[in-house]
Amino acid sequence: MKIVKSSHNKTEEVERIFHIFDKVLYDIHHKLLFDKLVFVIGEKNKAELKNFTAYIEIDRNNEHLMKNPRFCRSFILNMIYKIIIQQKGFSTKHRHLEQLVANREMIKHGYHDDVFYYNYMTVMNKPCFEDIHDFIYSNISWLSFYDTKYSNESEFFRKIVEQMPCPDHYKRKTERVFNRMKRDLWNDKSLERVEKCLERLANADNKV
Repeated sequence: MKIVKSSHNKTEEVERIFHIFDKVLYDIHHKLLFDKLVFVIGEKNKAELKNFTAYIEIDRNNEHLMKNPRFCRSFILNMIYKIIIQQKGFSTKHRHLEQLVANREMIKHGYHDDVFYYNYMTVMNKPCFEDIHDFIYSNISWLSFYDTKYSNESEFFRKIVEQMPCPDHYKRKTERVFNRMKRDLWNDKSLERVEKCLERLANADNKV
């Protein structure tokens, strides 16, 4: 597999991120079947697979990514698993579902600590929900561990999210969505049902 790393500038910070990326690739449990992997420190967060070329971009303006090596490792690993599930045939236009399935795949392959840390840093650094879209994304933290042997982690995140202030109608509107998201989203029918729930919310809210 050919690996290409790119950034607009070469600083110590950038070199540290590249080193973290190299170590993630060296340590990963999953066999990567790409012809080429492009890793870019750019302006956004993106993970996509086209033919047999994987493309990962991380946002240089995200301080957690650039300053926290532990979070950066977990984030890069998550981006790689997003590409892995794409290669395995998982496809959705909803980033909530892609994130959830990637998290579950990581847990399945022994990376529950990385999923926990990534979710912990994401949820604990969020003082409030910007909108219902943000509320759904935060609940992925406990849904990722739901119905696994890490039920304590699921309950831990569920309680944290429940304690965060949010409008009452967020919980009412998303109850069915979360029930759908608990299921195996590799099942086409389950995926289709939860996508329809999210689309109904999008039509009603225009933000999901």
